[in-house]
Formats: sequence, structure tokens, C-alpha cells
Amino acid sequence: MQHFSLVYDLCRAALAGDKTLGAQSSRKLRDALAGSGDTEDADDAELLSRLIQAATGKSRKPVVHFVQSDTPAGES
Repeated sequence: MQHFSLVYDLCRAALAGDKTLGAQSSRKLRDALAGSGDTEDADDAELLSRLIQAATGKSRKPVVHFVQSDTPAGES
């Protein structure tokens, strides 16, 4: 996994209930995704930005909640 250390920090912050560390780690992951040059990563970075803004009370847009599908990719 390309950004495992950042995901690890996020999990650690979430489990410890540390909002400051969680926000800081989320920003680092967002910045890494935004700088990757991949369109899908840029979209993920935008979603993280919205999540961070919602958590800090600065959001104007709703946060998107994902539900994992049981259908494999490419199948309907």
C-alpha cells in the first residue's frame, strides 16, 4: 500500500480519540494524494478535504459516506 504510514497514523489517532492527530494525518494523506498526479487520487483528496472541513466546522458541502458493494467491479 502506497500510503500505509499515513493510514496507520489515522487509525492510531482514531483508536486513541485524538482529533488533532487525526486532522493532521488526514491533511498529510490528502496532500500526498493531491500530489500524486493521478485523477482518482485527486478526487479522493477532494473528499478528504471535505471531511476535514466538516470535522472542523468549516464545511459547506455534505460529507460523502461510502458503502462497499458486494458486486465485483465491472459486474452489474
